[in-house]
Amino acid sequence: MKKIVTDTCLLPCLLYDCQIWVYANRVKEKIKTTQRAIERSTLKIRRIQKIRSEIIRRRIKVTDTLTQALKQKWQWAGHVSRCKDKRWTIKTTIWQGPLGKRNVGRPAKGWADDIIKIAERAWMNLAKDKEIWNEKEEAFTQTGSTYHEDNCRPVYLRLGVRRTVTEAVINLIGSVLPSALEAPSSGEWRDSLCETAECHVLPLANRSKFRVVDQ
Repeated sequence: MKKIVTDTCLLPCLLYDCQIWVYANRVKEKIKTTQRAIERSTLKIRRIQKIRSEIIRRRIKVTDTLTQALKQKWQWAGHVSRCKDKRWTIKTTIWQGPLGKRNVGRPAKGWADDIIKIAERAWMNLAKDKEIWNEKEEAFTQTGSTYHEDNCRPVYLRLGVRRTVTEAVINLIGSVLPSALEAPSSGEWRDSLCETAECHVLPLANRSKFRVVDQ
């Protein structure tokens, strides 16, 4: 019952109008902090008890607020791109700002900057194809951190590396599987797997700059 109330009442109030937010790191941390406070209050857990937030999340099993917010923003961006009339929503989305020389300093993060990282500059043309746009939704919503199911330690993966690592693992399985079927014992198959992993996957992992979870 608490999970239903949290998902249907609290989280929608927290994410009201989240489609137009600019998700800077400060905003993401505020969303995560607020959800952790809601989860502790739901289970009547105090911070002094020193219970990890990953364990609390596993108990209550509520919807991840940041993931849901990013999902709604991605869907809203696709909806705006597919509009065919000349409404103000489209005009304000493609507006590049006032002309002239801007102030000194680093420019503030724009609404479409995180979308451009996934779908590049021509994201509005890409969003017109709804099937392709929906396929890229998962990559956009997983730009934050995920949790390992065994020990709940965070794993950070760069989106550009994730596909390369996946292809390397597929090639690894394809190169080891034929020899595994012909191997007379499991020991030879294990040695072949370790040798192939050292040649292909480990150098790629060292070059990709992401932190691997300790087993």
